Amino acid sequence: MISTLSDCDFKCLMDINNLKRITQETLIIWGKKDPLFSIKGAKKLCWILPNAKLKFIPDTGHGPAETRAEIVSRLIVDFLMNKANSRAKSPIFSI
Repeated sequence: MISTLSDCDFKCLMDINNLKRITQETLIIWGKKDPLFSIKGAKKLCWILPNAKLKFIPDTGHGPAETRAEIVSRLIVDFLMNKANSRAKSPIFSI
Protein backbone atom coordinates (compact mmCIF):
# COMPACT_ATOMS: atom_id res chain seq x y z
CA MET A 1 0.00 0.00 0.00
CA ILE A 2 1.32 3.41 -0.96
CA SER A 3 0.05 6.46 0.83
CA THR A 4 1.11 10.03 1.42
CA LEU A 5 0.53 12.48 4.20
CA SER A 6 -2.36 13.93 2.22
CA ASP A 7 -4.14 10.55 2.44
CA CYS A 8 -4.76 10.77 6.17
CA ASP A 9 -5.73 13.16 8.90
CA PHE A 10 -2.50 15.07 9.61
CA LYS A 11 -3.35 15.34 13.31
CA CYS A 12 -2.97 11.57 13.70
CA LEU A 13 0.67 11.85 12.68
CA MET A 14 1.44 14.09 15.62
CA ASP A 15 0.83 11.19 18.01
CA ILE A 16 3.88 8.94 18.25
CA ASN A 17 1.69 5.98 19.18
CA ASN A 18 -0.19 6.33 15.90
CA LEU A 19 3.08 6.46 13.97
CA LYS A 20 4.34 3.30 15.67
CA ARG A 21 1.27 1.47 14.34
CA ILE A 22 2.51 1.93 10.76
CA THR A 23 4.15 -1.45 10.17
CA GLN A 24 4.49 -1.35 6.38
CA GLU A 25 7.94 -0.84 4.97
CA THR A 26 8.23 2.91 4.64
CA LEU A 27 10.59 5.03 2.57
CA ILE A 28 11.35 8.45 4.01
CA ILE A 29 12.98 10.84 1.54
CA TRP A 30 14.43 13.96 3.11
CA GLY A 31 16.19 17.01 1.75
CA LYS A 32 19.42 17.37 3.67
CA LYS A 33 19.09 21.18 3.64
CA ASP A 34 15.40 21.27 4.57
CA PRO A 35 14.86 24.62 6.33
CA LEU A 36 11.52 23.53 7.86
CA PHE A 37 12.28 20.08 9.28
CA SER A 38 15.63 19.11 10.76
CA ILE A 39 17.82 16.10 10.04
CA LYS A 40 17.36 15.20 13.70
CA GLY A 41 13.58 15.13 13.08
CA ALA A 42 14.07 12.84 10.07
CA LYS A 43 16.15 10.43 12.12
CA LYS A 44 13.59 10.49 14.92
CA LEU A 45 10.79 9.73 12.44
CA CYS A 46 12.81 6.83 11.07
CA TRP A 47 13.38 5.53 14.59
CA ILE A 48 9.65 5.77 15.43
CA LEU A 49 8.48 3.92 12.31
CA PRO A 50 9.40 0.26 12.86
CA ASN A 51 10.17 -0.58 9.21
CA ALA A 52 11.39 2.73 7.83
CA LYS A 53 14.28 3.41 5.52
CA LEU A 54 15.62 6.98 5.47
CA LYS A 55 17.26 8.46 2.38
CA PHE A 56 18.79 11.92 2.42
CA ILE A 57 19.23 13.93 -0.76
CA PRO A 58 22.20 16.29 -0.46
CA ASP A 59 21.90 19.97 -1.43
CA THR A 60 18.11 19.71 -1.34
CA GLY A 61 15.57 21.68 0.65
CA HIS A 62 12.00 21.01 1.70
CA GLY A 63 10.47 19.84 -1.60
CA PRO A 64 12.71 17.12 -3.01
CA ALA A 65 9.90 15.67 -5.16
CA GLU A 66 9.69 18.97 -7.02
CA THR A 67 13.32 20.04 -7.05
CA ARG A 68 14.98 16.63 -7.45
CA ALA A 69 12.23 14.62 -9.15
CA GLU A 70 14.63 12.33 -11.00
CA ILE A 71 16.48 11.33 -7.83
CA VAL A 72 13.24 10.89 -5.86
CA SER A 73 11.77 8.76 -8.65
CA ARG A 74 14.86 6.53 -8.68
CA LEU A 75 14.74 6.11 -4.90
CA ILE A 76 11.07 5.13 -5.05
CA VAL A 77 11.57 2.69 -7.92
CA ASP A 78 14.56 1.09 -6.17
CA PHE A 79 12.59 0.81 -2.91
CA LEU A 80 9.62 -0.83 -4.64
CA MET A 81 11.79 -3.15 -6.73
CA ASN A 82 13.70 -4.32 -3.65
CA LYS A 83 10.41 -4.95 -1.90
CA ALA A 84 9.02 -6.85 -4.92
CA ASN A 85 12.20 -8.93 -5.23
CA SER A 86 12.12 -9.91 -1.55
CA ARG A 87 8.45 -10.88 -1.83
CA ALA A 88 9.12 -12.96 -4.96
CA LYS A 89 11.67 -15.01 -2.99
CA SER A 90 9.09 -15.78 -0.33
CA PRO A 91 7.47 -19.24 -0.56
CA ILE A 92 4.06 -17.56 -0.12
CA PHE A 93 4.39 -14.96 -2.87
CA SER A 94 1.39 -14.12 -5.03
CA ILE A 95 0.48 -11.28 -7.34
